[in-house]
Parts: sequence; C-alpha cells; structure tokens
Amino acid sequence: MELTLINVNKVFAGKKAVNDVSLKIGYGIHGLLGANGAGKTTLMKMICGILEPTSGEIMLNGQNTKKLGEEYLELLGYLPQNSGYYPEFTGMEYVDFIGTVKGLPKGIIKKRANELFELFQLFDMKNKKIKTYSGGMKQRLGLIQAMLNEPRILILDEPTAGLDPKQRLVFKNYLSHISKDRIIILSTHITSDIQDIADDIIIMKSGKIICKSDEETLLNQLIGKVWEFPVDDIELLANTENFPVIRYYRNGNKTKVRVFSETSPAEDAHLEEPNLEDLYLYYNPEQLQG
Repeated sequence: MELTLINVNKVFAGKKAVNDVSLKIGYGIHGLLGANGAGKTTLMKMICGILEPTSGEIMLNGQNTKKLGEEYLELLGYLPQNSGYYPEFTGMEYVDFIGTVKGLPKGIIKKRANELFELFQLFDMKNKKIKTYSGGMKQRLGLIQAMLNEPRILILDEPTAGLDPKQRLVFKNYLSHISKDRIIILSTHITSDIQDIADDIIIMKSGKIICKSDEETLLNQLIGKVWEFPVDDIELLANTENFPVIRYYRNGNKTKVRVFSETSPAEDAHLEEPNLEDLYLYYNPEQLQG
C-alpha cells in the first residue's frame, strides 16, 4: 500500500498553506515535524478528504482517493488536533456512535472498544460521562475512536497532547507494534514522540517539505555541528549572541550551553551526538533560545 501526493497545494485567501508538496508514503510510521502554522494540519486534512486540494492529486496505489470515495474512507483512522465530543455521552456511548458512523457491526465495536479502553487505561471510565473526563482522558478517548476500525491508514495530529510520560510510552509501543502493515502519519512538535520509532522523518516549514529521510540519515547532517560547554552567567549572555543556542541548563555552579557551530566555540567545548530536537531547531532557527 502506498500513498502518493503529487504537487499538492492548498490556498486560503491567497496564501499557500501547503505549497507544492510531493511525497510517497508506504507502510510504517512517518513523523511529521513542524512548528505551528507549518501546514501540517492542512496537509493531513487533505489526506483524510476533509479538505480538497486547490491543485494536485492524492493517490492510493495509483488511484485518486477522491474517486475511491467510501472505499478509501473505510481505510482511514483520524485523530484531529482538536476533537469535538458530546459531553453528556459516556465514553462507551461516544465510541459506539463513532463505530456506527464508520459502519462497524455492534459486536465488533464492543470488542474493539473494550480492548482499547483497557490498553489506554481508561476502562474504569468508559461508562462515565465525557464531561467528567480530564484533558488527557479525552485525548485517550480520541485515540480509541481513531483506532476503532483497525485502520490501514492512521492519521494522528498531535496525538500525545495531555498524556503523561507512562501513557506516551504505552502509545509509542502500540504504534510500533501495529505499524508493519499500516501507513501511520504522526504530526507533532514534540520530537520525543517519534524518536526511535519513526521509519522516516518529514520536516515541514511554511507549507513546504524541506527534508524527508530516516532519522539516522538526517542526524548525520549535524555531526560535527552540535557542541556543549560550561559558562558562567556573564559568559552565557555573550554566547547567546555569538552562537545559535539550542538550550542551556544548570550543572553545579556552571551553566552548560548547547549550541550549533561549524567549529569549536570554546576551549573546553566538546562535540555532542545530535538528536531530533537538534534537527528540528536546526531547520527552525527562529525558535532557538537566546
């Protein structure tokens, strides 16, 4: 199974939210990184058929997804960034409603719902009204409805918002487990959500895809460019002006600074192994500290 985007554009009020995007996406987890306003949500809504491209085509196995119609929609699971819920419904009533809309038999809905409520540690809340749920509980409910029909194409927009570290780990492990025969697109600005599980990383900025490759290949671009060194408070101010500062943190009496530099920025600086946070900030320097 392969999704292919060919010169896809989306224009709102004369501005290109998505600018000439071409991609081939096969089985596995595809991490979509970008700042707010990069075009990630618009792109995913077009893949899901919620928005229609201004121009360009979205194909599944060589066939236009719009022409495939219901056949394509049945393959989809989608978690939007801001889900709408019926507060007077219980969690199970909501999932049953979504399952019915998706055309699933009642027996399948109940079986899958119970499995997913258990998986996402929400089983004890399934018969409670959604208005009593915390933000994290609502997010987990959104994940349950997205995965209810065992979708072959799973589109997730900021799926871990509101989840605690343990729940994030459960979610990452689950995605890794099911990704071998599914297309999973996971949009986030939290790099740890996709670290070590994404088969490839797609970085989007100002509506364009600026790079797409596996994590190792992309991080290799930064080898020899990420440094750390200790500074005192006065030196810290100077270094935020002289170098692109990724982050700084206290280490005993000193503050350690992590920076981008083509050459050694200080006598006691040492090279660091780059990570996905470094990569994200390398392509989004306007979000660097300092």
